[in-house]
Amino acid sequence: MFTNQFPDIPLDADRSPMSSIDPGIERTPKMLPTTGLPPRNWGLSWYLNPEKFSTGRSANSAFWCGFGHIFYWVDRERDVTGFIGSSLISNPFPDYDMWKLFGEFETEVYKGLQDSGPIS
Repeated sequence: MFTNQFPDIPLDADRSPMSSIDPGIERTPKMLPTTGLPPRNWGLSWYLNPEKFSTGRSANSAFWCGFGHIFYWVDRERDVTGFIGSSLISNPFPDYDMWKLFGEFETEVYKGLQDSGPIS
């Protein structure tokens, strides 16, 4: 699950959604731009981030966001995981305010880890 399943795709490849081949049933979601985001790869069930995130998440950890704005991450190096969820369905996806909330939540979790000191 923590192995890149698409090693031949560059880390900075465009991550725009695929569009429908039938314009009559076009249902392509609008997505927030991916330019400027940290590089990431695909594991079997989530994105893998090969670099440390500004939130505090370690390199080689994993995260995902589902269409109903169910965000989670797993950081094996720091021995922490987090989850935040809603039932919000939006277009564009993800909703900017939910994405921002997830980033703020994750940042606070890592600040708490720093403040608590080592676990004994």
